Amino acid sequence: MRKMKILGVRLLVLGLCLCLFSSGVMAEELEKNTVIQGIKCAKGNHTSFYKSEKLEFARLFQDQEVQGIKFSKGTYLIFYKSGKIRIAHLSQNQNIEGVEYKQRTGVFFDEKGKVTESY
Repeated sequence: MRKMKILGVRLLVLGLCLCLFSSGVMAEELEKNTVIQGIKCAKGNHTSFYKSEKLEFARLFQDQEVQGIKFSKGTYLIFYKSGKIRIAHLSQNQNIEGVEYKQRTGVFFDEKGKVTESY
């Protein structure tokens, strides 16, 4: 196990990691719950950054509203390089753009924040 820093955030790197995200820098595990670029990232979970050091993938350590959508603790969020949500699972029933979505629905967003697909 080794330690490293990205954006001043201390990370524990447990070993070689393969991931399916864009060619970002992958950090295996946050050492502690940390707010990164306004997102409440959970310790002990995979966190990924783009080469630009913008957050790409994280899991929430606390309930949080992001871009007007409520997410519960433990929700995984995937972001575009712009910082907008790309993919997320809803933690509760919600109305987005006038459409009702059920809890646990996976939602894909375009870079403008509009829903493009759900499952």
